[in-house]
Amino acid sequence: MTFYLFWTVVFLSGAVFRLVDRNWIKRPVLGLLMLAGIPTGAILTEVSPFNFADGGLYMQGVLLSAASALALVGYALAWVADVARRRLARSMDPS
Repeated sequence: MTFYLFWTVVFLSGAVFRLVDRNWIKRPVLGLLMLAGIPTGAILTEVSPFNFADGGLYMQGVLLSAASALALVGYALAWVADVARRRLARSMDPS
């Protein structure tokens, strides 16, 4: 249960990051950081050898890539919902 709760929070944080980008930053800065997290995590998995004691940076790279990708999905879905909401509001506007 905790596993699913963690990944749900990661997914929802991507949507919150979209709202922060749209309302306060006005540029997709957090979206670009999430996009940069995916290859950064992949690089960490390649350059760090895996050891069974603590996983090394290998497991941190796997988690970084997975969390960045899932948060980016939430960010993208929030962006699509925002575009759809704006188009519907514009089409319903009588003027």
